[in-house]
Amino acid sequence: MDTVIRRPRRLGALDGLRALAVTAVVVYHLDDRLLPGGFLGVDVFFVLSGYLVTSLLLAERERSGAIALRDFWKRRARRLWAAAWVVLALVSLAGLWNVWGADRQSTLPGEVLAAIAHIENYWMLGHGGYLQQFAAPSPVRHFWSLAVEEQFYFLWPMIMVGATALMVRRGRKAMWAVLLLLAAASMVNGLLVTPEQAYLGLGTRAIALIVGALLAWWWSSTPLAAPERPGLRRVLEVWAALGAVVLIVGLFTLHPYDEVMARGGFLTIAVAAVGIVGLAIVPGRTAGALAWAPLVWIGRRSYGIYLIHWPLIVAMGPGRPVWVVAAMVVPATLLGAAALHRLVETPLILRRWKPVYLAQATVVLAIVIAGSLIVARPSSTPTGDVAKGLQKLSDPAGAPAAISSTRTAGPTSSTTTTTICIPAAAAATTLGSAPPTSGPFDPNTVTNLADPSASACDSQIDVLVVGDSTGRGFSNGLASLQDPGLRIWDRTVLGCSLGNEACPDWRTDWKTAVEQIRPDVVVMYFNPVSDLKGIDDAGFMTPEGKAQREQVLKEAADLLSSTGAAVVMVAPPVPRPPEGLFFCDGRRSATVCDPKWVAAWTDSVIAVAQARNAPVLDVKGFVDKLPSDKAARPDGMHFAGSNLVDEATWARPTLSLAVLAKRTPSG
Repeated sequence: MDTVIRRPRRLGALDGLRALAVTAVVVYHLDDRLLPGGFLGVDVFFVLSGYLVTSLLLAERERSGAIALRDFWKRRARRLWAAAWVVLALVSLAGLWNVWGADRQSTLPGEVLAAIAHIENYWMLGHGGYLQQFAAPSPVRHFWSLAVEEQFYFLWPMIMVGATALMVRRGRKAMWAVLLLLAAASMVNGLLVTPEQAYLGLGTRAIALIVGALLAWWWSSTPLAAPERPGLRRVLEVWAALGAVVLIVGLFTLHPYDEVMARGGFLTIAVAAVGIVGLAIVPGRTAGALAWAPLVWIGRRSYGIYLIHWPLIVAMGPGRPVWVVAAMVVPATLLGAAALHRLVETPLILRRWKPVYLAQATVVLAIVIAGSLIVARPSSTPTGDVAKGLQKLSDPAGAPAAISSTRTAGPTSSTTTTTICIPAAAAATTLGSAPPTSGPFDPNTVTNLADPSASACDSQIDVLVVGDSTGRGFSNGLASLQDPGLRIWDRTVLGCSLGNEACPDWRTDWKTAVEQIRPDVVVMYFNPVSDLKGIDDAGFMTPEGKAQREQVLKEAADLLSSTGAAVVMVAPPVPRPPEGLFFCDGRRSATVCDPKWVAAWTDSVIAVAQARNAPVLDVKGFVDKLPSDKAARPDGMHFAGSNLVDEATWARPTLSLAVLAKRTPSG
């Protein structure tokens, strides 16, 4: 028979493990380049939660013969909800001083409500529209993992009640069957969903909680302890050593949305972590090392550290050196977590507060949260203002017939049509004349914006615009001119131009466009691209990288001019900090938000344009002459409102000159 070593309900070694896990998460959030796989700390927490909760439920059943669901849920609420609500109240109050910015403040009520309702993970999945990447990250985004745990805490005890009832007839194998069936279902779920859904959803992430529960069931005869025998100790030592190697390698090599994570990666990490958890429970050198006093101190405050550190990082804003952010955030987080542990967590765990006081505190927190969010809600947002200029122009009504009847002879032939030119129809809303958009940006509003309904004639210029969202805005600006001499053809794709690998094939799409439209002029309007589609990219600032992008730019210009069109290229401006840096995850250096990178890209654009005598729109120069870049580019990247019209007015003569130069014989 195994010798049973009873341990206290609070194991110092497990607190030490919590400390290491939360440290990995904090480092990852400070800068994921330092520890790309730091998110694995969350998986360690999941394994611990699965083990501890299952152990407690089994101990309760052993002691009383049943599992009291209501009492369990009340204990979980007392342990987790109060501290979370305090942090949510502080986050809401900070919005009164515009700490989070208008874009995030407009969505904060829904996000806070989702955090309170323990569905933040699914809120994130449903509210990740294109323009959200240009806004500050949510200060409550990290509540997604708490939502996963709370969802598990709600479902798992009920499943255990059913499984333990089944055990009366089927024996212990019934619980094994239930756990293994749930693990298999979680693995299958990971194969059927996207990497983002796998990362955030309970269906896939439950595997770590289930693996922890499996360990608890394996050792169910000794809840919150471990059967000790020499053979088991040796197995655990090898298992934990291999698990530590797996975790360390993963910390430096894995990324959250790697496809391998949903295809066995989360299971591998959970199995690695549970070996370390098992060894930490057995008395020995590993347990002693993890029970080191400083680690235990951090581990017992790890919940508060997790809650507090992320809002502080977001509040610091983008573009700051990591050491500056760490120097401010880490001490403040430790102090805040210590206060939260002493003033909120410990009194509730020890039940020092009377129920009436808890009820009063809950009402106060609810009033603070709701009142702050209502008062701080902005009337307009940068992404809302930008969204009006990102509607996609549809092709002109009747355009295919006009093209086939008047332009079949080729791009250089003249047309004899006598069709009267009809003024180009404006976009659904004339930019600059509409009142500001209020409320959060709705991704569904980025719908196709019709091209002018007009027929072709000699004096009209067919303008094809290709590129990304900045090109989309340029198309809308041209449409808003209502210039009867222009017909605008929009072939831009949000977030895509010459890349990345997930984008449509520009070579195929643009070839089809120029052959069908036979434009007079094509505007290549997009930001720098560091991930060129179909290219094994060299370093952006290396000579090889320069040669690659110039070759791709030349290939694109040749393709777009293959039917005789003039080509106009664009020298983009640098994203305006701080807002524009969110597009680069808040980083200015070594990204397409880096002024050095933008300058290198512009040099390549100019080199390709000069080789073919094509004009270049110096948008950077245009921005420099504006009274306010912040008003012109509310999100730091896209023009909005009347500034789109101003940009189109500024660029309009270049389009005509490019066509004229193309049609005028040289020499």
